[in-house]
Amino acid sequence: MDGNPTTAPTPTGGRRAPRKRDARTDGGYILVTLGLMIIPLMAFAALAVDVGSWYARTTELQKAADSAALAGVIWAPDYARARTVAAATLTDNSFTATSAASQTNGNITITMTAGTAPNSFKVCITDAKAPTFFSKVFTNNPVGLTRCATALYYLPVPMGSPLAYFGGDASKYGASNPQTTTTNGSGSDHFPPANVTGNPSITYTSTLTKNSNGDYKCIVDPAYVAQVGWKYFTGTTTPTGTNTKPTGMPVPNPTCVWNWTSVTTTTTYPQPITYTSPGFWANVMGPESDAVNGDAHSPRCYGGNLCGGSPANNDYRSSGYTYTLTVPTTGAPSSIAFQVFDAGLYPRSSQTVETGDSIDNNSAGSQSNFTTDFQMYNADSTPLDMTDNAPMTAAQCSGTAGDQAANSGHWRLAVNDASATFKNNWVTLCTISSPTPGAVYLMRVKTDHDIDGTTQGSGSNRYALQAVGSGGSGSGLQLSAYTDMEIYNNIGGGTATFYLADVGQQYAGKTLDVNLWDPGDVGTGVTGRITVVSPDTSGNTMPCDWSSSYGVGYSGAPTGGNGFGGTPSAPSSSGSASVANCTVESATSGSSHFNGLWLHIRAHIPGGYTCSDVGGALPGCWWKINYNFFNSAGGAVSVTDNTTWATNVEGDPIHLTQ
Repeated sequence: MDGNPTTAPTPTGGRRAPRKRDARTDGGYILVTLGLMIIPLMAFAALAVDVGSWYARTTELQKAADSAALAGVIWAPDYARARTVAAATLTDNSFTATSAASQTNGNITITMTAGTAPNSFKVCITDAKAPTFFSKVFTNNPVGLTRCATALYYLPVPMGSPLAYFGGDASKYGASNPQTTTTNGSGSDHFPPANVTGNPSITYTSTLTKNSNGDYKCIVDPAYVAQVGWKYFTGTTTPTGTNTKPTGMPVPNPTCVWNWTSVTTTTTYPQPITYTSPGFWANVMGPESDAVNGDAHSPRCYGGNLCGGSPANNDYRSSGYTYTLTVPTTGAPSSIAFQVFDAGLYPRSSQTVETGDSIDNNSAGSQSNFTTDFQMYNADSTPLDMTDNAPMTAAQCSGTAGDQAANSGHWRLAVNDASATFKNNWVTLCTISSPTPGAVYLMRVKTDHDIDGTTQGSGSNRYALQAVGSGGSGSGLQLSAYTDMEIYNNIGGGTATFYLADVGQQYAGKTLDVNLWDPGDVGTGVTGRITVVSPDTSGNTMPCDWSSSYGVGYSGAPTGGNGFGGTPSAPSSSGSASVANCTVESATSGSSHFNGLWLHIRAHIPGGYTCSDVGGALPGCWWKINYNFFNSAGGAVSVTDNTTWATNVEGDPIHLTQ
């Protein structure tokens, strides 16, 4: 060997093995990198912890605000009470509060105010110093958190009338219904007659003209015409002089023989409202009537009269029907007379005569009897709960007694009771002095046997209602049915349109349920159609579908469909309907499709629904129902029909909007 180092063998493939790096060269790099990263990592960790804390705190604030708004809104528009209830709810949720509209307790500020929409209530909670943990290392500025909740409730939509009256026939009772008495007599007296004394401070002039018989007559001042009328003198000799009445007795004049007629007109039962006939009477049936005849709730019987003691009609309710009298918030009258026309049941010779009251016989074959009960209830601060309103007292209500204490706002009338007072007359049930602006007063009507002393009562009592205001602007009163109404349609011309329900723009995108009990009964050969008419001013189409059912607890009813025409068991399949033809055929050629059935019409309100509810101009947002009846030749026919209507908008009436 030559002494030179031996060359290391080359690895397979001719490549040299990689040389290892010295680990000492990376140590400083890792330390520097870690030092640079630790600060942002800690900041992110701090932010994550604090953001989570803030999120949890805002959840607490929101839950408390939601609960307080929902608890308080049911008392709107009594916002003082709404705040009291909301404050108690906040305290229960660990936020100490009083009924003040705005308050600060430490770092917590609470405001409770009316919302911008009617019957809405807004609660806001601000925590000016939300808890912080790591983030305070980077900033000393406090973190403020605010959460608000607005709750809103919708009352049941008013039904039947947007005005100050409900039911009635304006062709007979539109202007007034005075009571008139006429007295005739004769005698001898001076000219002018000494019995025309009047008020001594009044000066009047008498003149003489000939009547059609050539006799002379005395004309007194117009103020006295209604009191003593015309005085006719015998003979053709003209009495002389024109006489001016001095204070005291008249100046003596030639004595003459005269005949006189005294006409005294009183308006004990005034009807100052001039209105267009609504096309129906309000109606309530006796407790042993048959519900299949059109009243879904007052009769105990289903499928026959005089059913006995056990209610066979599962839709029966003893409370009858409720009407609401709403006072305007501005221009409220100083007093309101709530009046009823033809309050008692006074059987007519036909259902087309006047109100058309009718009575059936009892099981012994004689006329049955029952009591119709009218009662006024005071307004209160819970408009969502109509069961807790207190009856009006004599101190709150003056009116005409009807088998009850005077001024009680409560009548109980058996069949043919007090006809001289009530039959075909407007009579005041209650005069409300100084009504509260925006208040809602109630009147309930029901039938029972409280005073008639019988156990069987079948028949129909038809009546009308009106509210007459004195003082104020004289407008804005609204008298409507609450949730449902029982009416008697007396359609003389084959077609009629009725106000159904007030559905405001806030219900856009929702569904209006129209439920009609036993609608559209007809005679032989008659076809009937019922159309739901929307006031939508935007030209939107309105899809409708319908179904039918028996009353509560009954089964086997046809299911209906979404078409128009045909029978419930075989609905047409013509598809959705527009506003113009949301129509159901209630009868075909004399065959009634919904006798003893509920007809359910679901009107799907478009999302772009608008209506002109400005200045009280009608129709405003009032939907209507059109009845159309015709014979096989297409000619209009007269129809009488008892039916019960109910409406509601689907969805929760109390809900959060924010």
